[in-house]
Amino acid sequence: MKKTIISPVDMETDQKTLFIPIKEFPIERLILLTSSTGIVKAESIVKELEKLSIPASIVRIKESGNPWEDFFVVLKDIIEGQNKSNFIINISTSDRISQCALTNAAHVNGIKAIAVIDGKIKLLPILKFSYSSVLLDKKMKLMHHLAENNCFHSLEDLAKKTGMSLQLVSYHINGTPRSLGLNQLELIDTEDVKGRTKVCISAMGRLFMQGYIK
Repeated sequence: MKKTIISPVDMETDQKTLFIPIKEFPIERLILLTSSTGIVKAESIVKELEKLSIPASIVRIKESGNPWEDFFVVLKDIIEGQNKSNFIINISTSDRISQCALTNAAHVNGIKAIAVIDGKIKLLPILKFSYSSVLLDKKMKLMHHLAENNCFHSLEDLAKKTGMSLQLVSYHINGTPRSLGLNQLELIDTEDVKGRTKVCISAMGRLFMQGYIK
C-alpha cells in the first residue's frame, strides 16, 4: 500500500534526509510542513519532486510560538477522517524541538514515525495513548474549570471553584502510585508560589480540551 510521508521543512533541512524514505517506501504523496521561514526551501523541494513525478504539497504551520500546539493542530487537520496506517512521519528533517513535538504528536495519534540516522531509516515505536480512557468524571470536571480559567493560584481556590474537597483535588492533581494525576499526565503545570500550589492548564491540556488529542 502506498504511503503518505509527512516531513517538516525549515531553512536547514537536509534534502538527502528527506529523500531517503522516498526510496524505501512506495509513495502516494509527500506533505511538507513548514512555517514562513521555511517556505522558500519547501517550494524548491516541491520543484525537485515534480521532476521525479512525485506528488507533493505544502502545508503551512500556524506560528503560535508553541511548536507542540502547532504540530498537533496541523497533524490533526491532515489525518482527520483518514486511515492513519497510510501515514508516515519523517521527524528527521527539522530542528530538535520540532522533532520532539512531532514524535509526541505521532505517539498520541498512533501514527508510524521514522528517523533517518547515519543514512539509515529507524522505525520509532508506535504508541497509542488515550487520555479519555483515564480521565474520569472528577478529573474532567477539574479540566473543564482549568480550561475556562487557565490558572488557579492555589489548590484551595480550585477546590472552592469545583465544590470538591481539598483532599480530593490534591489526589486528582498529584495522583498516587496506582493512579496517574493530571500532573503526571502533563495536562497541567504546577508551581510552588509562596507555599501554595499554583495550577495552570498546560499546552497539552489545551489541545486535549480542544479535541486535538483524544
